[in-house]
Amino acid sequence: MTTKITSADESQKIKVVATFSILGDWVQNVAGVDADVQILVGANSDVHTFEPTPREMKILQQADIILENGAKLESWLDDLYQSSQSKAERIEVIQGLNLIAVDHRDEDVHKKESHHHSDQDPHVWHDVALVIKIIERIDSELSDKDPIHASTYHANAQQYIQELKDLDVWITDQVKKIPPARRKLVTSHDSFGYFARRYGFIIIGAAVNSFTTEAFDPSAARIAQLISKVRSENVSAVFTENMFNNQLIKALADEAQVTLAPPLYSGALGETQSEGSTYIEMMKYNIKQITEVLK
Repeated sequence: MTTKITSADESQKIKVVATFSILGDWVQNVAGVDADVQILVGANSDVHTFEPTPREMKILQQADIILENGAKLESWLDDLYQSSQSKAERIEVIQGLNLIAVDHRDEDVHKKESHHHSDQDPHVWHDVALVIKIIERIDSELSDKDPIHASTYHANAQQYIQELKDLDVWITDQVKKIPPARRKLVTSHDSFGYFARRYGFIIIGAAVNSFTTEAFDPSAARIAQLISKVRSENVSAVFTENMFNNQLIKALADEAQVTLAPPLYSGALGETQSEGSTYIEMMKYNIKQITEVLK
């Protein structure tokens, strides 16, 4: 979309905030040129560990609507929103989706706590079918906030949804190249559950048994247990991630004597010239890496 926009047009646009790069890409595909989209946590930046600055506070103060993932992905947002005194409406785009719920004793996150920890996996973007529902939600929210451009938002959303449907079919076809017995994943942290559920993989484990990259390092006993499971399940490779300290997974690969695969994009897009600069490119890159290593 290369339509030239005048300064008057710019000043009249609704100001939309997306909390992180993947969500920002979705919003920009729906908004097109008709909304001013600002992204708080950019490419190659970890939304889990993000520390806001005055820049982000100013963006929230000027916003008309804030689109966030939800499921505690943006743990810093409540305080930032309150401090900014923003009047913008906040929308959790994954609300109402079929989320993966976990109830377990999470030693990596709560080292000193003895109670059970209930949580929901926020990494919905690894399931393209769920992303399609999110795009429909974004279309609806932008149209409600800016009805003058509703028809354009809807047209943009429908075009993007078709691209996502094509992507979903393509991923399913690529996965068929991998023998079912080899569709097993071990990653740096617990972020590919939705991918596994949608495309028929088994999650063997993660170096850090947590949905967040902020977790404590796991105990030696738990790492030993995971190594044993990697061996018993005949896992052929383990995967590093672009937004994670991968020393643990590298050590695990060495000890278990399995292939250390190239990093997957797990929680952020790559820079503009990278192979993961958009959501669709990110997903294609991940699938190519997974199929190449596991087929």
